[in-house]
Amino acid sequence: MIRTIMTGFVAITLLVTLGYADTKTLETFTSAGEGDVEIVHSDYIDARINAKNMATQKALWKVIEQLLPPQEVADRFDQIQSAVVAKSVDFAQKYKFTDEMILPDNVTYHVAMEVTFFADQVRAALEGLSTAVSQRKRVVVVIDERAMDGVSDANFLMTGSMTEDRLRQAAGDAGYKGMARAEVRALGNDPQAAKAAEGDADAVRWVAAQLKADYVITGTARAAASGTGMMGTTKLNIYAPDGSVVWAKDITESAPGNGGPDRFRVIRLCADKAAVMVSELLASRK
Repeated sequence: MIRTIMTGFVAITLLVTLGYADTKTLETFTSAGEGDVEIVHSDYIDARINAKNMATQKALWKVIEQLLPPQEVADRFDQIQSAVVAKSVDFAQKYKFTDEMILPDNVTYHVAMEVTFFADQVRAALEGLSTAVSQRKRVVVVIDERAMDGVSDANFLMTGSMTEDRLRQAAGDAGYKGMARAEVRALGNDPQAAKAAEGDADAVRWVAAQLKADYVITGTARAAASGTGMMGTTKLNIYAPDGSVVWAKDITESAPGNGGPDRFRVIRLCADKAAVMVSELLASRK
């Protein structure tokens, strides 16, 4: 009997995870850089690698200059260069060459590139140096999302949430450090986290205190049949650290269909709409 229950729960978890995997995106930064390197002993391969690394570092510097105040960049240039920029390839998700050639002097290898970096990794590296990035305001997001039937109140934190992911990313877009269920579950008190998702003021205050959050976003995301289609409803509340509500919104979206993928679709539509609203609100309150 227990095995049957656990098998059913695992199946539900997999369905939920697979259902939103195509919508879950990592936050990234894309920046351009160029590299010009001397070709030594006709070693074009080595020159190309070094030019690519130089372009990647220059691209990362442009990102860092957007994240840190100019004076901090100037004062801590050498430290940031050695601890972060020198490891730029570790943060790169993908490269796109926009130009590549041997310059007319025949001794210089030139590349121009667009580099996409993992935003969380870049920020974490800068936070490790106790830069201004580590002083960003914090937003915690915990959403009770049920894209599939059968997920119990006690287990919703063990499944994924596309709404939560989108709102965490929206917080990052607004200049905040976004945290979600991974950080909340690491606190080791899932029942309290579940109460916070329900809007329990004491639980919200507990989450805010534990994660030093400036705002806590909680709510629910549901999908249900409506006529010949599906209706998605997302209810959100944004709380201050003292548990008081600073913003509340009910968001609905509809889509044709009545199958499992259609449930994910309407929840995703609500999540995208909510992300725009939350990003604008948080940006206005920085």
